[in-house]
Parts: sequence; structure tokens; C-alpha cells
Amino acid sequence: MKFLLTIFLFTFLSTPALIGQDVFETEVHDIYSEYVVVHEVENSYYRLKIIEGVNNDQVNYGVYLFNLDSKSHSIVISYNDKKYTLSNDNRGDYSVPAFKINDDVTLSIEDNNGNSRYSILLVKRTPEDFGQKYSAEIILGSGEGAKSIGLAVIRDTNLLTILMGVFGVGILFFGFVILLLFIFKKGMFNPKHKNADVFSYKKFLDEYGYNNQEVSEEPVSVDSISEVEPKTTEIINMYPYQRDYEDDEDVDVKGVLRDKGFITDYQILPEEEKNLIMLELMRMRDTGEISKLSYQKEVIDLWKK
Repeated sequence: MKFLLTIFLFTFLSTPALIGQDVFETEVHDIYSEYVVVHEVENSYYRLKIIEGVNNDQVNYGVYLFNLDSKSHSIVISYNDKKYTLSNDNRGDYSVPAFKINDDVTLSIEDNNGNSRYSILLVKRTPEDFGQKYSAEIILGSGEGAKSIGLAVIRDTNLLTILMGVFGVGILFFGFVILLLFIFKKGMFNPKHKNADVFSYKKFLDEYGYNNQEVSEEPVSVDSISEVEPKTTEIINMYPYQRDYEDDEDVDVKGVLRDKGFITDYQILPEEEKNLIMLELMRMRDTGEISKLSYQKEVIDLWKK
């Protein structure tokens, strides 16, 4: 019983291979004017047949590979340290009646681990060389001819290549999104958000009531403008207090700042905090809370390294 079951399974699995090989052999006979079988083998892994012949006055090769286990073996053609392959179906089987080579190449049958199960050297020949080498073995075909296919390069898809591809696609995607935001003025390109985080000195002074004075919008009559005689401008020393910093006794500016919640140990403060204190000193000077001399002394102390 087991023997019969084994025969049945072998026959069942071999039937698609035999049908595919019959189709391949028919195509070869129709295409080539003359050809030979270079290699033919059947084992427990695959069925392989390689032919060489004259197609449209050129020597081409044909190959048939049927895997007993789907996608268990593949064809690899090596030339000048590069690897090529041929087209296959969704089972990973190959049926290529005519492909061309431009130089001598090595055809290998490899398993999924990259181990070579079989290899053969395919030689680039002219029709004359072919006739001389295989004169006693040539099989005559119909010679209808067909376009031969080229070899496809095998790409090395290692992890680094995949990651670089994903990274490149990500950059292109985000670049496209930013371009759309810029075109349609959305997100960070929206004009409403341009001044959202910008410090306004005028708004700062308004909060302390410095700019609360009402400004008259009534038009001024030309007749009400009286002619003003020019006055002689007195030359004023712009730095009258420069020598008196150490002797001046003025308001305790640091104490005032501390009362307002500022830290007056300037050496430990970051630049942002110093900028806020600078604005407060300017406001205090402009509103008369401190004198210009006290302002100048405190600014020097604030920015002293």
C-alpha cells in the first residue's frame, strides 16, 4: 500500500513538470533551425534541461527548470563578478526557450541558502562554431525564429539597502507634505501664526500703563499753528555723570527689582532672563522710577562678565 501511495504521489507531482517540459520542447523545436541538448537531469529536487541552438542566425541558449518544491531552487548566471537571472513564474519555475549571452557565462542552480547544486559554462559561439562542435548531435527544428530575451541583474537587497530606501522615501514624503503646506498656507506657513511667538516691546509697555495716554485724533487747523522763532541750541555734555558712578547715592535698584520678583544675582542668570530685566530697567527709567544714572549703573552691572 505504501509503495502504491509513493508511486501515486510521484506521478502527481511529476505531471506538471512533464507538461511544462513538453511545452518547452515544442517551443524550442519551432524556434531553432538546429539545436542540441546540452544537459538534462531529474532528481529529488528539480527537473532541468538546457539546450543550445541557432536562432535567427545567432547561437542562443534555452533552459527549463521545474522545482518539485515551489521556489526551492533558482537560476543564477554569473559574469564578471555580477549575477543575473531569467524570468520565472509564481512557483519559481523557469521556461525560457531562447536567451542570448554576450560572452562566456556560468549558469548555476542554487537553493534558497545560496548553495550551488549544479553549474555549467555557457560559451559564446558563432553558428559556424556551433556546427563544427555538435555536427553529430544536431537536431533539426522548424527554424521559425523568435526574439531572444536578455539577462536581468540580481539586486542585492540587504538590510542596509532596504533601510536606505525607506529613509529616502520618508524624506521625499515629508518634503512633499511641507511643499503642500507652503502652497496652501497651512500650519507653520499660515500668516496668522507668523507673529505668534514674537516679543512685542510696545505690548510690554502697554501692560504697565506707559502708553495709556490718549492721543487726540482731531485734525489740526493750519491757522492755529503759530510761527516759532528758532532758538540757539546749547551744547550739552552727553556724559555728565560718567565720573560719578561710584559716588552717586540713588534708589536701591536691585531692591526694587527683587520686589518685582526678579533675581538680582546677575552672574547666574541666562540671557533670556537678563533681557527681561533690561526691559524692566528701561521701563523704570522712562517712567521716572529710577534716574538715568541709576539705570546706567545697573545696566553695566547686569551685563558685566
